Amino acid sequence: MHAKNRVTPRKIQSARRLNIAVVIPFLDKYGGAERYVIECVRFWQYRHDITIYASEINKALLIEHDTGEAVRLVKLTSRLQWIKWIIQLYLKQW
Repeated sequence: MHAKNRVTPRKIQSARRLNIAVVIPFLDKYGGAERYVIECVRFWQYRHDITIYASEINKALLIEHDTGEAVRLVKLTSRLQWIKWIIQLYLKQW
């Protein structure tokens, strides 16, 4: 690797801060998808602004795995309400 392509701490600190939305249907148990989301958020939370959108959110699970208070949590309506809304939107088009 060439010296000019090497990532240095200065380059990481000067990187642009992103606003990242993470959408997962449920974040209430510690399964495979939930584990992946939690690990990503733990890594990203110090570099970016994170918002988690989910129908069910277990705050204790996030605290247990060291996600900070800076991570925003937004509770979505239930899946059935989303399906009903999509069907209504589709039917309005006809």
